Amino acid sequence: MNMSFISQGGWAVAEKRLSARFGLDLYPAEERLMELLVEEVQQSDFSLDEILGEFEANSERIVEFGGRWYADCNKHDYGEEWSPEEGNQQEGMPPPETIGICQGFLVGYTLLFLYAKSKPEALLGFIRRRRVPHAKRVAKDVMRVFDANGADA
Repeated sequence: MNMSFISQGGWAVAEKRLSARFGLDLYPAEERLMELLVEEVQQSDFSLDEILGEFEANSERIVEFGGRWYADCNKHDYGEEWSPEEGNQQEGMPPPETIGICQGFLVGYTLLFLYAKSKPEALLGFIRRRRVPHAKRVAKDVMRVFDANGADA
């Protein structure tokens, strides 16, 4: 799967603009990240062509959704899910700090946007396949952020 679009054209411009809005450095995507992005696309219910087509058709709305989703995530703790028998492994740890993001982060935002817009009933399954902690809460919050801000207009 060719992910070279990440460093080119409108995609690269959008990621630079959004990372600047977040106040974060944008780092070049390394090979391992590219492998993770390929895996994320493969675990989704969308083809790479569908993802790129949606981005081309709605890049401004996706960038705006990404900004709102990022800001909303900063208000919530989606930390590690843990079983009481194991204990909370994050207890006593300093709060996480984001120092930068890598090229390709917009793939995830585009996928969340696509699910919220086209296949909300499949969003939870995708989030679970990605092994995101608190998947139900994350899916609910994705839809809340999408719906509350008119992203589906």
